[in-house]
Amino acid sequence: MLSKCDLLPPEDVDRIVAWSASPNKLEIAIEERLSGTRRLLSRDMMHVIHRLGLRFLLTPVSAKTNEGFINLNATLERIFTGGDRFTY
Repeated sequence: MLSKCDLLPPEDVDRIVAWSASPNKLEIAIEERLSGTRRLLSRDMMHVIHRLGLRFLLTPVSAKTNEGFINLNATLERIFTGGDRFTY
């Protein structure tokens, strides 16, 4: 989940979501934007997440604008109910 997405320009939100979909894009961004220890730690963390097979797409959400809550709800339903629709 990418919270507070209303605080970023839409093109930045799209770029960050693209990073979650592509380890290569994320690695390029880390190399271009970070330096020193931050670069090393970020790159190593990214490699560990990739090796563990933890792949997930970010869902941009904003409580202020209610953006993304339908997608967030659908994602949570898939995780917690195995894809079945949750009703109460």
